[in-house]
Amino acid sequence: WFYAISAVCLGLAGIFLIHYGVERGLLTPAARVGFAVILGFALIGAGEFIRRRVGDGAKSHTAYLPSTLSGAGVIVEFTAILGARYLYDMLGADTAFLLLVALSVTTVLLGWRYGPVLTAIGIVGATVTPFIVGGSSDNPAFFFYYFALIALVGLAIDTVKQWLWPSVLGLVMTYGAAVLLFLAVADAPHFLAFASLVAIGALTIPHRQLSPAHDGPMLVESIASLAPLQLKP
Repeated sequence: WFYAISAVCLGLAGIFLIHYGVERGLLTPAARVGFAVILGFALIGAGEFIRRRVGDGAKSHTAYLPSTLSGAGVIVEFTAILGARYLYDMLGADTAFLLLVALSVTTVLLGWRYGPVLTAIGIVGATVTPFIVGGSSDNPAFFFYYFALIALVGLAIDTVKQWLWPSVLGLVMTYGAAVLLFLAVADAPHFLAFASLVAIGALTIPHRQLSPAHDGPMLVESIASLAPLQLKP
């Protein structure tokens, strides 16, 4: 968690560096987004370089440093996309969502290669980013599906690695964020759509099958065992 918090702080440093340029009027909107994208790729590239040269395992003398750098880069990239869409209206909704999907797939692939630290960084950072970048949106319902996408990313990583906790972390973080958003905008249909998508994903993705395969009795069986029906002829 020390490394995860370090990566989030590093990502926030990049975010606030861009905000400083905004406040001082030093950069145009296109330059702000462009520098954020460059910074994100630079951090991911630095992490990948160190991982290939030295490693990222617990026994390496650069243990978890590649995950820290790459995780911070992922956070900055999420920030760049959200800022381009909702702060400067440089991207359409469809384009922004496709870019977020592509970045989420990249995060899944990085999570499979790096390990649990980068996975935690990506999930936490991507979830809290919308609450940090500021600004306002005419279509806040989009963020319900954004949070659903993050939850599905955690489930997708878990289905291969079977770590379990990425699923728990992704579900807890995104449900908490979705509830906060619902309290702010009171958009019940989109909140229910988010909850349905995540629930279906939680049932099907970890075990890679359409029918539930979780251990233990079903809810109906548990209730029946507590209050068995006494049928008399």
